[in-house]
Amino acid sequence: MRDLIEPLNEQERVALVALAKALVFVDGQVSAEERVAISGLAAAVGGELFARADKIRLSAGQNTRDFLATIETQDARERIYDALLSIAQEDGVADAESALLAQVASAWDIVAH
Repeated sequence: MRDLIEPLNEQERVALVALAKALVFVDGQVSAEERVAISGLAAAVGGELFARADKIRLSAGQNTRDFLATIETQDARERIYDALLSIAQEDGVADAESALLAQVASAWDIVAH
């Protein structure tokens, strides 16, 4: 995952963490595999950026669409999406996770894999 994260700027890394946290909690369950993935993400971005993402609250709706619009480059969008997909696939993609991934893909013009 480091290869996906390394090129991202600070804002994009915070966005990745906020979206990853939303993704693992969206189905109401955090599996052991997801915990490991989130711990790895925390190590990759650093504690300060990881904690900063806690201030971002995403819900299904307009604030998520507005938040997604803050990531402007397609390269960053694709890297973040690929990282999110990787996290979701750790324990199988739940319906709620799939819905969030679809929202991200749609907002960012990404063809979902």
